[in-house]
Amino acid sequence: MKKSLLLGTALASLGFASLTFAYSPTEKPAAGVASAPKIVPVKTVAVATLPPNFVRGQANVEFTVDRNGCPQGIHILSISDTGITRQVLQSFSQWRFAGALSEAAQANQRYVLPVVIAPEA
Repeated sequence: MKKSLLLGTALASLGFASLTFAYSPTEKPAAGVASAPKIVPVKTVAVATLPPNFVRGQANVEFTVDRNGCPQGIHILSISDTGITRQVLQSFSQWRFAGALSEAAQANQRYVLPVVIAPEA
């Protein structure tokens, strides 16, 4: 049976299906900005392959967004299984965000998003 990866983010108390959400922008807003512009993921993309014995993991993903809601400058700050780093980066690059995109892009605001990684049920 082929497994795929579900990436979840947490947006306050909002949850979708079986995804676990934990949204947290970086604590320090960009220079000259009073607070970090609010953004939320509106499209998440599953990773095509996981190791056969993979159960569950977590990654902290740092990124900016452009005016179209596409993540840019994506970096994995930490990940529970370094063997899936490339797959997580490829998947996260296809996510899309909504919210204060113009303000976030103009300020070059960096966000850190805890992402839960679990095989698709």
